[in-house]
Formats: sequence, C-alpha cells, structure tokens
Amino acid sequence: MSVIPTFQLNDGRNIPAIAFGTGTALWRKNATASVLRAIEGGFNHIDTSSLGGNEDSVGEALRQVFGETGAVEEEETELEKRKSGRLAREDIWVTTKLGGGMNVDAEEALDIGLKKLGLSYVDLYLINWPEFTPDILKTWSELERAQAHGKAKSIGVSNFNIDQLKLIVEHCKVLPAVNQIRFHPYDYHAHELAELLDYANSHGIRIESYSGLASITKLPGGPVDGIVKDIAQRLGSEVTPAQVLMSWIRAKGVVIVTTTSRKERIQEYQNAFKLPPLTDKDVCAIDEAGKHPPPAYDPQLYVQSHGKKLLGYLNQSN
Repeated sequence: MSVIPTFQLNDGRNIPAIAFGTGTALWRKNATASVLRAIEGGFNHIDTSSLGGNEDSVGEALRQVFGETGAVEEEETELEKRKSGRLAREDIWVTTKLGGGMNVDAEEALDIGLKKLGLSYVDLYLINWPEFTPDILKTWSELERAQAHGKAKSIGVSNFNIDQLKLIVEHCKVLPAVNQIRFHPYDYHAHELAELLDYANSHGIRIESYSGLASITKLPGGPVDGIVKDIAQRLGSEVTPAQVLMSWIRAKGVVIVTTTSRKERIQEYQNAFKLPPLTDKDVCAIDEAGKHPPPAYDPQLYVQSHGKKLLGYLNQSN
C-alpha cells in the first residue's frame, strides 16, 4: 500500500499530502509521460491547470491509467494496478485550476477542462491567481455551483493573501477547502505566511505548497542549506536535504505540490513520508534560517515575473 498520508479538509474529504504538479518544468508542455511515471512511482494526486496548457496531455495519461473501462480486480495489489494501468478513478486525486482570459464562467471553464482531462469530475477545483479574477465573489459562486452539480468534489483558491481569503470567507456559502501558495522557508518569513497559515487553520482551510524546495534548488547558498543538510545527516546517510524540507512543510500541516522528470526523485519524494517527524527544535531552526535569505532572493520577483508571463498568455488568448 502507498505510504502517502492524507490531510482532512473542512468539507470532510481527505487529500493526499503530496501532489505531482504539472506546472513549472511542464508548463505548456506534453505531460503524459511524466504523469504516467509519477503514478507508477506511487503518486496518487495529480495537480494541473488550464493556464498550464497541458490538461489534454494529463488527460491522456489518466485515460491510460484508468484503462478503457476503469475496471479493477479487487485482488490486485496497488503496485499491480499501477503497472497494469487499471487504477480506478477514485484511486487518483485530480486537481485543476481556473485560468484567466476565458470568455466563459468558472463552471463552463471547468466543463472544458473536464473534457480535456477525460473526467466527469475533479477532486479539487481552484481559482488561480486572484489578480486575474475581476470579480472574486461572482467567480466563487460559480465554483460553488460547479460543486453543487457534482463537477468538483472540493473547491478552493490559489495565490490568495489574507485579505482576499477573508473576502470569500465573509461572503461565501461554501468555505474554500484549500489555498495553494508558494511556500518555502524564505517566503515563510518575507510574506508573513505564519499569519496566513493561522488564519487558514482557524477556518479549516488547508494550505498547499508549490515551490517548496526553492530555497535549496533556486536559491542555493543561503542559511537554510546548512540547516537542512545537518538535519539530514543526523537522520541518516540516505536522507536528503529535499526530504528534510518536505518534512518541514508537512510539520506545518501543509500539502506539498512538487514535480520532477527523474525517476529517482519520485522515489526520494515518496520516501520522505517514511521519515520520523521533525522535532520542534528542527522546525524552529529552519524557520529562523528562513529569516535570513541570500542576496538573490527577491520576495516580489516571482510574482512580477509570473504575472508578466500570465499576461502574455492571456493577451494571446484574447
């Protein structure tokens, strides 16, 4: 059986604690082979988006995984089911996100996404980037409608700050189940994510993390490097700094969204969940290191550069 644990959402559903993301390295690229490799390697949560431009290739992978009929023999082991391509729909959690620039409402946009994915529903549907959502409350009501119609089991948001989250919480019929944000030690301090996390937790809103490994992959040389290396060495010769960072994210009660094109990395990420929980001392040490980012870190640079990229795609679609 899979070692991947779950977190409970405020709607009572259980979400896998790690997802294979199809953004970043797979942005606007064919994701079929990568998704198949991830699922065979043990991932049971796939995260995609309409803006990412690869829902169709993710859908091709899912069609292969579920087979023509989706029939699964009960006596088959999970590994046998993964390798045979006969996993049932409920075995894989699928998340997608509403993009901007579409001349349809959120439910109609989901219908388009479902057709590309080859699914009748997604497990989680998120508003992606509030800056590209002219009327947040209207759009949220459309997500609520899509959920009521059975097209999305859970609904949530992505890249929302506290004020944007409060707007929905104070006016919604259904609370967001998730807020997916960039979440790593340097962001944790610079963007006051502890405050956002506390607010989300007070309403049962689960935080999801993308770019969780950025502090050591995109911003090497900062104080986080040394701390996670020391913890990894203490935990065992096979433990990696990436696994320690994933354990830090998990200690915060946050879902991890990550990606890789390398088979050995898939196994590394799965094995992170076999490690014992970090001590409070270790978590605090990583928190403290995050207060001192390397000179290359600019807390606004990602938002600005990503915003420009999104605007480019939106302009092309209009």
